[in-house]
Amino acid sequence: MGMCLVGVAVDAAPSHPLIPLEGGWEYRWGDSPFDESDVPLWAVEVRGWNAIDYPSNPPDRDGRKNVWYRIRLPDERIRDPRLYITSVDIIVQIYLQGELIYSFGEFDESGRGSFRGWPWHLVSLPEDFAGRYLRFRIFSDYRDIGLWGNILLGSGCDQMKRIFGRDIVRMIIGILSLAICFIFAVLFFLNRGDRSSLYLSLITFGLWVAILALFVIMAALAVYGMLAANSLLPWSDDVTYLIGLTRPRSLRETASKGRMDGSWHCSRDWSAPWGSGGFL
Repeated sequence: MGMCLVGVAVDAAPSHPLIPLEGGWEYRWGDSPFDESDVPLWAVEVRGWNAIDYPSNPPDRDGRKNVWYRIRLPDERIRDPRLYITSVDIIVQIYLQGELIYSFGEFDESGRGSFRGWPWHLVSLPEDFAGRYLRFRIFSDYRDIGLWGNILLGSGCDQMKRIFGRDIVRMIIGILSLAICFIFAVLFFLNRGDRSSLYLSLITFGLWVAILALFVIMAALAVYGMLAANSLLPWSDDVTYLIGLTRPRSLRETASKGRMDGSWHCSRDWSAPWGSGGFL
């Protein structure tokens, strides 16, 4: 993985195309019973599944808060295979042919849990995954239930290239700016107070600070956008439209999202000039 991160600086594009898992999904409502070994029966069950285009919000929910999804993994040979998922609503366990390989959040004895955030997920798979079924046990008491965003299969190296590739230019500029700033600062002291070296050092340091500030501003705008999309801030429609963060239609379309019990949560289904609902 270390060599992979070095390669990111050279080539941010994946060396092999990542495989989107876009078809062949199935679901079944409810939660699975467990066998004597505390293994969910649905982690290996063959019957009882229904087809769905994408593993999120199946029809006829009727207030249910537990669902399972499954997909047959493609017949591919990948070194260090990893599955990238943008986000999950809201907690998940992932099984491969009955074996638990990943978990986010904690399920209690009744199959329920609490919100733990919306991070992206990078799931490690065995190299003999080809043709085997991957199953997702999910709980959500929010309006959405299931996976969200991109679902990509590929090598760990290619996944990291994609993740870091979005910001690699700013990362390189920031590192170079700090290095140049340090060099000019050293020259300033070696040349006994040469002001030109001091000025150049301050300029490059200012550039690094500007890049850091850009990251902070983008993160703050992302949070504001999610709140504004739910009409949870005053003047949301006017302010976010004027600064170009959201389009007017997205505010109207997503204002109704929230928890099933009526309390609010931050929707990620908001439109922005750079894309919808996230950076990855």
